[in-house]
Amino acid sequence: MDTSRNRTTLNNQRAGGQRKVRNRILAGVIAVIGLFSATAVTASACGYYYYYPVYTPVYTVPCYTTGYYGYGYYSCPAPPPPPCSTCSCGSCGGGTPKPPATITYSATLRLDRSSAEVGELIWATVTVTDSNGRQVRDANVNFRKSSAAISLSATTCMTDSSGQCQVSISSTSAGTYRDEIEARATVDGKNATMSGSPATVTFTETIVFSYDKSTFDVFPVADPNNRATWPVADGVDYYVGKLVAKDTKGRPMTGLRLGDINFTATGLAIRITDVTSEGDGSYTVHYTSTVAQWESTAKVAYQSRQVGSTLPIPFS
Repeated sequence: MDTSRNRTTLNNQRAGGQRKVRNRILAGVIAVIGLFSATAVTASACGYYYYYPVYTPVYTVPCYTTGYYGYGYYSCPAPPPPPCSTCSCGSCGGGTPKPPATITYSATLRLDRSSAEVGELIWATVTVTDSNGRQVRDANVNFRKSSAAISLSATTCMTDSSGQCQVSISSTSAGTYRDEIEARATVDGKNATMSGSPATVTFTETIVFSYDKSTFDVFPVADPNNRATWPVADGVDYYVGKLVAKDTKGRPMTGLRLGDINFTATGLAIRITDVTSEGDGSYTVHYTSTVAQWESTAKVAYQSRQVGSTLPIPFS
């Protein structure tokens, strides 16, 4: 009996030990399955697979910080993981130095207008930016022109905080100056890629008759108190009436239409010749008479408006 009881007890102990081993193995398998289930999580919103132990809510993903590429440590709370946007990035470590970025520069030449009157100004503005789209301050800009008739207010300027600088363009002569204005910009010795250069400018000149600057005179100048200064009323002796035409800038106007100039006179039997252009901006006629008179006068009008004063032309 004792022997049988001992054998039964031994078998029970063996069975119990085997059950404990099986239980421990099963627990280990369950733990491993649970571990993998808990530690491998896909963050589809971020495009990353990240891992976190049950008690260490940290995972590692490729990241970038200024100057380095490498692997950084991003912290998220314990599972379930939040959206990627709520994770914060710590410092990256173990990366390799990032090659320095190549900064390039570009510039644009623009005119506030391409055409102006002679004596007026056209403004040329250069804007300099870098490859990140930022305005570049203190860039050196050089301007150049070709024609002697064109003047620049300055040949160099430095850009301001808006990345801009400008000069004015003027001309003494009307005309179209093709590819006249060139600009070049440099930043720290590097040439900026320039667009809009060279630029064409046009200066026009609108000639306007000036009633203030134009004059009317008669020769000889008759002295009302001295008949010896009067032409003889013989139909041959004459006065010369002279219009000197000038524009608003005081320049002679040589191309007036003769039909727009009207010389007239008051008095008896006074004849006036046709208008003659002298080619220097002056226009003349002759006054003759066959009747002696002392109250006769002469005047001239351009486009129906009188120029100068009415002058005496007595005949003896």
